[in-house]
Amino acid sequence: MPLPRLLTLIIGISLILGLVLWLVNSLYRLYIQIAFTAPLLANLLLLLVIALLGLLIAAFIYYFNLTRQPRSRRPSQRLATPLPEQKAAVASQNLAAVRQQVGQIQDEVARQALLSRSQEIEANLARGEVRVVVFGTGSAGKTSVINALIGRVIGTVARRWARRRRAKPTACNWPGWGGRFG
Repeated sequence: MPLPRLLTLIIGISLILGLVLWLVNSLYRLYIQIAFTAPLLANLLLLLVIALLGLLIAAFIYYFNLTRQPRSRRPSQRLATPLPEQKAAVASQNLAAVRQQVGQIQDEVARQALLSRSQEIEANLARGEVRVVVFGTGSAGKTSVINALIGRVIGTVARRWARRRRAKPTACNWPGWGGRFG
């Protein structure tokens, strides 16, 4: 652990312990003052403080049990999500989910624009046409991934980042898709 972080941790823990001691001392003095005049009230105050402290500890334990990551999961505990055999069926399911979410949009203009766009995508899927756009930072490996997916060289790959020319659309048939991909 770096020294500044260690010093911050030590100072923070010391400050918290000092405040806890001050709180306990203040509660003890309050208990003593109330105990002389009304012992039952002092005991109720003590019970309230203990209950609040127990609630705080329970909340702390609950919080850290929620954020703790499970160490290992057995495969039988995982939820099995059925995956459709055809990729077009997956795209249709996603479009149906998009339409359901679009129905919740209250802005009528935005809803109509999204619905028309989803219908356009569905029509392209029905024709077997899909357009994929790959974008990102320079020298991130986009061209290498596309070359590997398509199975032929459609763009040159270089070590150094150079000025790129505008990409050209490439059409190909992708096995298992059942249509034209490009």
